[in-house]
Amino acid sequence: MKKIVALLAVICFLFTGGISCSQVLRMKEEASAASQVTAVFPSEETAVQIEPVDLAPLYAAHPAEKVVGTVGGRELQWSEYFYFYRSYVLSVESAMLYYGQYGYPVSWDDVYDEASGLTWRDLPAVSTEQDIREYSAISAFAVDNGISLSAEAEEKVESELLAAAKDALGEGASLEEFETYLAPYYLPLDVYRHMLRTDHLYRQILSERYHTPYDADEETLEQARSSFSADLSDVYDRTVITWSDDFVPPRIP
Repeated sequence: MKKIVALLAVICFLFTGGISCSQVLRMKEEASAASQVTAVFPSEETAVQIEPVDLAPLYAAHPAEKVVGTVGGRELQWSEYFYFYRSYVLSVESAMLYYGQYGYPVSWDDVYDEASGLTWRDLPAVSTEQDIREYSAISAFAVDNGISLSAEAEEKVESELLAAAKDALGEGASLEEFETYLAPYYLPLDVYRHMLRTDHLYRQILSERYHTPYDADEETLEQARSSFSADLSDVYDRTVITWSDDFVPPRIP
């Protein structure tokens, strides 16, 4: 299972400055099974208890295939949106636990950012929108620069999916079986494929636009990443999600 968790890590593009990679996939074996998360303050016996959000009712609010908006000319389905949203709920829960461990307990209604008034409850939806825009901006940047995913990269994406299926389920596992395996994590196979394609597209951008292969030395690679981050900012700013009229982003009860 540890290998599949690593394989399924969302692509972190390691941007510096401008747009930053904010999404890290959190797939934990016991994430949905735990009834509560408990930690002890380092200096006292009092335990910090966080009741995990019940995500199932939130997901059941819409059919998986419901189009909740469009971004970059591409339809955004509820299943894709919710995958990112769930990941951020888990991330925020982990952050709340971390603060509690060190004597700074926070609740969902506490203000996270005083300047904007953003609360911890707002974070998953706000961060989800940012990540979806970020993925779309990378694709738009590629189009602007005449870069398209190569046939070799497309083959690698499918090979990586099959390798992940094998790692999770054993030799001979099909992608259909793998999609069933991914269901408890609210990760549709098409969304996973889209993320892998975006990762390979990102690598091609570094290679073709910034003349830096992904296996370059770390200093050279970091320079290319920084340049891309700065150039991507303008594209990100004009990348917007047009929400469907009847869609209201989920809110933790």
